[in-house]
Amino acid sequence: MAHSAGEPMTVDEPISRHGRLRRIGLVEDHESVAVGLGAILADEADLELVSVTATVDELVELGEKLDLVVLDLRLGDGSSPRSNVEKLHALGVQVLVYTGAENPFLVRSAARAGVLGVVRKSEPAAAIVAAIDLDHVRDVGRAVGRVVGLALLLVAHVDGGG
Repeated sequence: MAHSAGEPMTVDEPISRHGRLRRIGLVEDHESVAVGLGAILADEADLELVSVTATVDELVELGEKLDLVVLDLRLGDGSSPRSNVEKLHALGVQVLVYTGAENPFLVRSAARAGVLGVVRKSEPAAAIVAAIDLDHVRDVGRAVGRVVGLALLLVAHVDGGG
């Protein structure tokens, strides 16, 4: 399964246990890590790794519609984690950090920028999959919260409270 940076990587079956295929982008400047994450996600029928680039700017230029971006903190272009996260958030994309975590300053910078979480590259493969699934659970939780809130407003209105 050889893939080069910037080349789309996909899974074979678009079947989702969550009801839809989730499109994932990866910003990682080390090919072996990108290939490894591609192999991990290939076993997940509801996750499709559609973009792999070495920089956030390259990912943005591709114009892919993504549900989540997995971001390495230390990139060869010298960009800062905070600016990278801000660029991705400006596109409406959530960010999960995947890092060696050798530099606490970079981890704190990304955390302050509002990433969903940080997964160390030394963790078992299941940890990154669980973190991506947790992102989905958060989305579902927010949606359920909005539905419950609307239902309470409707009940208040019907009961004469509104």
